[in-house]
Amino acid sequence: MTDERLLKILKSGKHTYGEISQRLGMKKSKVRRRIAKLRERGLNIRSEYTPQGNLVHYLQTEPEPAIPIDIPEASIIGILSDTHLGNKYARPDKLRKFYDIAEKEGAELFLHAGDLTDGDGKVYRGQLNELLVYGFDETIDYVLKEYPRSSRKTYIISGNHDDSFLKTVGADIIKAICQEMEDMEYVGSVSARLKMGNKEIEIVHGSGGVPYARSYQSQKQLEQMAERPFLLIRGHLHISLFMPYLESFVIEAGCFQEQTPYLKRKGLYPQVGGWILEIKGEKIRPYWVDLK
Repeated sequence: MTDERLLKILKSGKHTYGEISQRLGMKKSKVRRRIAKLRERGLNIRSEYTPQGNLVHYLQTEPEPAIPIDIPEASIIGILSDTHLGNKYARPDKLRKFYDIAEKEGAELFLHAGDLTDGDGKVYRGQLNELLVYGFDETIDYVLKEYPRSSRKTYIISGNHDDSFLKTVGADIIKAICQEMEDMEYVGSVSARLKMGNKEIEIVHGSGGVPYARSYQSQKQLEQMAERPFLLIRGHLHISLFMPYLESFVIEAGCFQEQTPYLKRKGLYPQVGGWILEIKGEKIRPYWVDLK
């Protein structure tokens, strides 16, 4: 019954944790956990900051408009996520190697599924001890120094680490970085629907931990979608996965960060690397670039 009431509130509009807490008579910490559980079930619950800096949450029930990317329908693309630049366990050297490999394989563009940066250091307990750089401007400078430059454009969404700066300084760090990098284009906060010829690609930075069945979150998300994309790309879990499902293809995009103390405490082992996809008609030929 609690989940039904929570979903009704999320369907009715955009609400803060505090507003939802009051309406349900429930602690904010419990509201956060319930929303995380609903996301793990595949419900498309979005979060965004208002111009006043308030974080609000809502259930996305309508398909989002596609953002057209003007590239050939049969193309080779590089897929990556969770680079976490600014964290001492990030691997910009392996990120550069991935770009080199993908470009040699003919990649025409790259899609990045969020967490370009490691954020403000307050995403989880102890994160500050893992940072190489501190602060909004310092993180931008570090990314401009370390992120590989390419003649192919990278289309990117923000992740939860990137969006931590929205709360502390009220600015979107991914938008700020893209203003400085001609080869990188911001397409959305946490998710975006892209159009490539007659195909649609959904990029999502997920939430929650790695489920027992690695494909669970991807499967549930596709099952809930009113209009399923040709390709669903997911970041956040730091795992690699490719599979066809419900006439779509699903990718968990991997990462470019070694195991941190936080991941070690949770018993999680990240898969370092990215994907190269060759798309021909309705078929995809995937190649995982393993850089562990």
